[in-house]
Amino acid sequence: MEMAIPFKSIRYNSDVAEWQINFARNDQKQNEMSTWGRVPINFNVASIPFSGKLIWDQPPPKAGLNYSLIPYIFTSTSQDFENNENDYSLNAGLDAKLAVTSSLNLDLTINPDYSQVEVDKQVLNLSRYSIYYPEKRHFFIENSDLFSQFGFRQIRPFFSRKIGLSNGQQVPIIAGTRLSGNLNNNWRIGIMNMLTNDMPELDLIAQNYSVAAAQRKIFSGSNIGFIMVNRQGINNSEIIAKDYNRILGMDFNFASKDNSWVGKVFYHHAFDHEKLKENYAHASYLQYRTRSLFVMWNHEYAGKNYIADVGFVPRLNNYDESRDTIIRQSFWRIEPDIAYGFYPKNSFIYKHGPQLYLDYYADSSFHLTDRKVRLGYLFEFMNKSEIYFARYLQKTKLLFPIDITGQGATPLPADIYDSDLYEIKYKSNQRKRLYGKTNLKLGSFYNGNITTYGLSLSYRKQPWGIFT
Repeated sequence: MEMAIPFKSIRYNSDVAEWQINFARNDQKQNEMSTWGRVPINFNVASIPFSGKLIWDQPPPKAGLNYSLIPYIFTSTSQDFENNENDYSLNAGLDAKLAVTSSLNLDLTINPDYSQVEVDKQVLNLSRYSIYYPEKRHFFIENSDLFSQFGFRQIRPFFSRKIGLSNGQQVPIIAGTRLSGNLNNNWRIGIMNMLTNDMPELDLIAQNYSVAAAQRKIFSGSNIGFIMVNRQGINNSEIIAKDYNRILGMDFNFASKDNSWVGKVFYHHAFDHEKLKENYAHASYLQYRTRSLFVMWNHEYAGKNYIADVGFVPRLNNYDESRDTIIRQSFWRIEPDIAYGFYPKNSFIYKHGPQLYLDYYADSSFHLTDRKVRLGYLFEFMNKSEIYFARYLQKTKLLFPIDITGQGATPLPADIYDSDLYEIKYKSNQRKRLYGKTNLKLGSFYNGNITTYGLSLSYRKQPWGIFT
């Protein structure tokens, strides 16, 4: 088999004659993954430390100017026949991209239109906190990891969906620009600035959002990063001196040469005009992985005044339904995880093994607020199907009465609730034309019982696609 990859479709430095590269072949029929450069079985085939070297006999051709312009025009018209009135609207905007260097890009958007963006998947939320939805707007996606990797999943100093959206309502973006990419082999930077318009009907004033991040590579596979996030209120084209929120932070990401050890430590500090205390967050993460053993440790802390207006820290906000108000509360999180895998010989089972996971939340005085213990056992079969059994032992402290259904039911009283649930999940062989997955989870839940189940079937009809 031969493949031709046009040079124009990739970004590269023509002065570099040695590239890191790897090729992978996924033979699903034989359940086999082959790579050009050897990658240990317990790592993803895309792991950079295990890539091979491509050495050019002659320097590749110099890359030409790489840019794109994406204008749009949107029109709509409507007619009211009863009142004999017509309504017509015209909207236009532009997205532009310029490759400043082979690894540094400049993006510009003017009056962007996000009507073509994929809608969010509907999720039933039975927790007390907001759910994280991924960014899907094209302008914010490229090189988004440079900004979004700061912090942890539940402590994010920057969350791009806070720009141009307010409580599910779209807020018009006037313009924005972003410069992101690599300066050299050791430095990576990202700078973004966005300006949104006011919306008097929602009592929203104009806002300017800025974020700057820099990442420095150290050791063989580690890096240290710095981030600054700023939100500034604007009224009638004038900056409101006391209407701002800022985050400054530093993250250290560690990885051993063979990626068996991976870790992270960060510290972030919030600033506003009130100069409140308990306005910081910190966390640590350490993971060790071999082919058979997985061990992980995580701790998190966020002070109640770690206010990140352009971030995502849902557990700080506790809603008191009876008073219709938000109470902010500091929290600690302790999260260890361990799993072991056995690889039997001459068996239809590829791998099986137990898992033990703890997710423990406490307030600033280390008093329990939530605890979840998961005992699981996983079977992975040679035909790529899987079956998983688990038991969940949960304890939840409700600080205030709450209707967890959100449907106007009688609120649960403030108390400590224990739950005991059992789960089974199965995923069939995806190499078959017809495949699927199913799950069943049941047991006690707060002061009652819960049963959740799901079934998904997919059929692959080549070359038309996959029907689900």
